[in-house]
This record gives sequence, structure tokens and C-alpha cells, in this order.
Amino acid sequence: MTSALRYWLALSAVVALACTEAGGEPPPSSTASGGAAGLVEGYLGGSAGSEWAAGGAAGVAGGSGSAGTSGSAGTPGGGGAAGAAAGGSAGTGGTGATGGGTATGGSGGTPSADHCAGQKDGAHCGGSIGAGKGNLVTCGGGVTKATKDCANGCLSPTLGDDVCKSACCLKKAPGSLVRGYNACPASPSAPAHYGIDYSSAKGTEIPAGMDATVVKVVTGHPNCWGSATGTIKCSASCMANYNVVRLKSLCGDPKNPNRDFYIEYAHVNGVAKGIKQGSVVKKGEIIAYVGASGCASGPHIHFETISVPKGASAPVRTCASVDPTTRYCN
Repeated sequence: MTSALRYWLALSAVVALACTEAGGEPPPSSTASGGAAGLVEGYLGGSAGSEWAAGGAAGVAGGSGSAGTSGSAGTPGGGGAAGAAAGGSAGTGGTGATGGGTATGGSGGTPSADHCAGQKDGAHCGGSIGAGKGNLVTCGGGVTKATKDCANGCLSPTLGDDVCKSACCLKKAPGSLVRGYNACPASPSAPAHYGIDYSSAKGTEIPAGMDATVVKVVTGHPNCWGSATGTIKCSASCMANYNVVRLKSLCGDPKNPNRDFYIEYAHVNGVAKGIKQGSVVKKGEIIAYVGASGCASGPHIHFETISVPKGASAPVRTCASVDPTTRYCN
């Protein structure tokens, strides 16, 4: 072998070895000190150095977490909800920092207190719980369930829930008319009658004619018809003693709100449970029962209405009495 041939053979071996080291697959047993999963991740994801580098520069860099989104504003009475977004996670095999951004929710403004907080369940006049005098507020579990505007204002009965006031007019008493109004001046040929008599079966329920306060209750008098002879078959004592319920309207005289207005139900058999002087009643609420107490030939209601100046006492059987039919609702 000539010296020239030996030179070319040696040179070819060096070139072959150099090509193998520059482009071949790395040894499977090789490990890297940078990437989290060794040389393979460095080889596939490394951004610097050759496959011989210890895993590349750092593998795929971990993504930095973005800040969580802001929480939505809370509803009145509660604060804003906390932001729930989490930051990004670390990159595969990289050293990037794990995201950790979180956000606090909006404050939701200053919460307003519920007017029903601490109130019993049921309907309340708004003025009594600071929610507006013209409202009827229904409470349940310490929160407002419903609100209603009362066109005529709100009423707080002694018993039961509060209610919207009724229109200022008189509800007719039950029964059939048997004797009409005849007073001031009374007919010379007939005795004065300062109210209206309605005949009805004993025990018939009598509803309150208007929203009112009970100002007089008299019970315990029996029927005394026939205690005297003559045209009027009752003694003076019998005529003066009978069971009665008297109401004072909460809105005054329907024809003149600057005057007080009283409603009287006479000859009743008894009063409804809970009805007593000072009770506040709603129009239509049962207050008494038809009877024949005192000087009465049979069960009926003497239905009398009285209009007086504001603050004046309510006289009975005088010209302060008015024909109840003139105050009836349409």
C-alpha cells in the first residue's frame, strides 16, 4: 500500500466518524440534567444546543399563569363573589413558574337591610317596619316575599295580619229591610226611628260596615219583649238595655272626612271572638251575630249611623244620626 493510499483511507474514517457524531440518534441511556423527563424531552423540545445538550436549554418553558377574572358584583345584601380563575400550569419539563393569579370579586356595593329582617311571618304595613306607609309588605323567613301598594293606605287590625284599607264607604248590614229611617224631623204620625231595621235569622254573621275601631261592646241582655202592655210591649228598662256593638270609622264620614262617623249594630245575640273595645276591624270582618236582645219582637239588626264633628262624642238617637243608605258603597 502506497503512502498516498494510506492517507486517503485514514481521512475517510475520520469523516465517517464525524458524520455519525453530528446526526445520529442519541444513546437511549443518556440522561439530561435540565429537562424534567430526560434527554428525549430535551431533544424534542429543547430550544438550544444539539441533541447531545443536557436536555436542551430548559425544555418547554412553563407558562406563567394569567390573573383570574374579577368576580361578579354581589347582589344587595351579599358581597361580590370571589374570582375563581386559576393561573396557568407549568410547561412540560420546563422550569417556568406555575401561575398563581387569583382575583377578588367586586364589592357589590353597600348592601341594604331587608325591612323584614327580624319581623314575624305575614303581612305588615310598610310604615310599621320602615318600608313606606302606603305599602303592604309580606314577610317570610326574615326576608321580603311581596310588596303591595295600598290605594287607601294600610290597616293594622288587632288580630291577624295587616291589610290594605278599604274604600271609605259603608257596607250594608245583612238581612231584609223591615223598617226604614224616619228621623229629624220625625213624621208626626209615626215614632222616630234613627236607623234601619234588617230582619235576619238568629245567629247570622254581621260584618263590619267599614274599617273601624270598636268603641263600645255591650252583651248579656236577654230578650224582654212583652214586658209591658200597650202599643209598645216593652218596659222602659227593657227598651234601654240591649246588646250592641259600636264602631268608629277609620276614614271618617264618607261624605265628609273632616267629621267622625260611627256605626251601631243593636239587638245582637253576641260578638265574635276577639271583638272588644279597642279592637281594630277590617270592613267585612265578622264582628257580631244577629239576635233579639232587648225590646225586639224577633231577630233583627237595628243599623244606625252617626256623623259628628271631629273629636265629639257619639250621641245616639239624635239628629246626629244619618240615613245609613246615603253612605253605602256603589
